[in-house]
Amino acid sequence: MSLAEMIVAQPRGQRAPTGRAAVHADMAAVADRLDRSEIVRRTPLTLPVLEDHDDRPRDLSETFEGRGVLLAFYLGGWSEPCTAALRQLEAARAELAGRGVDVVAVTADAVGRIGATRERNRLGFLAVHDHGARFAQSLGLVYRPSAKVRSDLRSVGVRLPDWTGGTGHALTLPSTLLLDADRTVRLFVPADPSGVRSDVAEAVAATLDESAFPTG
Repeated sequence: MSLAEMIVAQPRGQRAPTGRAAVHADMAAVADRLDRSEIVRRTPLTLPVLEDHDDRPRDLSETFEGRGVLLAFYLGGWSEPCTAALRQLEAARAELAGRGVDVVAVTADAVGRIGATRERNRLGFLAVHDHGARFAQSLGLVYRPSAKVRSDLRSVGVRLPDWTGGTGHALTLPSTLLLDADRTVRLFVPADPSGVRSDVAEAVAATLDESAFPTG
């Protein structure tokens, strides 16, 4: 059974998901409670200074001045649905750039982990370390897995402090924000409750739709 199949809601009476599947099921419930309208109202959005995969501070406001930005928050390089979404963004990167929109991946993973994820998935866009998921928390997009979920993850070899560089268990909630050049939030989509990253496909489609996201 694939991981995507494992994260789909279990039939009644079937054992609850464990390991990576448990964290996706758990965070999907958190995402389902988000007030989307509240996040969209947080405009214009101020982009922070975060470290890239080489541990260099990157002022995102300055780096992407005059450009639209697609912010893709992901759990970590250990999450296959999230890394699959990153590969999907890489495939669309050139077309998005032609529409005046650049991609930035945001995660609580430590910078070394981010570098490994970029290399393993052949990503050409910027990915940044959100220390302790503080930027995500400012947007209400933080996920703190329970002790039970952390134990389940450890059982399949994922120890969160090893991935976050010892900054704790706070993770960025899988979701996608589309900002225009004025930093107005044009679209916010959390990950699908099944755990599949359909939010990325939706954001890419909206960005490439001239009627939904005019750039002229």
